[in-house]
Amino acid sequence: LLETLDEQQQDVALYVLGRRGKSADQSQRDLGRHVESISRKIRRPILTVAHTFAEPKNVLVAYDGKRMTRKCVSLLAGNAALTDLPVHVVMSGKQNGEADKHLEWASSTLAKSGFEVETAYLPGDPEQQIPQAIADREIDMLVMGAYSRSPLKSLFLGSKTNELLRASKVPTVTVHL
Repeated sequence: LLETLDEQQQDVALYVLGRRGKSADQSQRDLGRHVESISRKIRRPILTVAHTFAEPKNVLVAYDGKRMTRKCVSLLAGNAALTDLPVHVVMSGKQNGEADKHLEWASSTLAKSGFEVETAYLPGDPEQQIPQAIADREIDMLVMGAYSRSPLKSLFLGSKTNELLRASKVPTVTVHL
């Protein structure tokens, strides 16, 4: 599967992938066994979905101001077909002096493209704050950067991407370019 998807990358703008495979119920996995390997290898946005998919009415971007999440904002801003969707840009984690600057860049980048944008900084653990923000704001789709750590670092430190994919109850677009 991975080899086939990799060969087709030049011709694909977005992959759609089920979050859980057929064997998920027997294995008690909350993420399918191919999600991480495909997401790390493929350099195209990937939409992971659970059981059903409905057209989103709004989007939340999990944003940290780093290269991958800035790419998420740029990709979203470059898609004129999505400007009808309100976008919530949320930062979470340890507060640093750059948060306001990063949120302002994201807001202005999206607003210049015609998006209605709301930004927020939520102190605390992103794996808890982002799912809570999704629930509180009744968000239909999450967009986030993916796998900025190497597989070895993720083995020892864990993967924020996997944690958010597990916690998210909405379709999620991961960007790993």
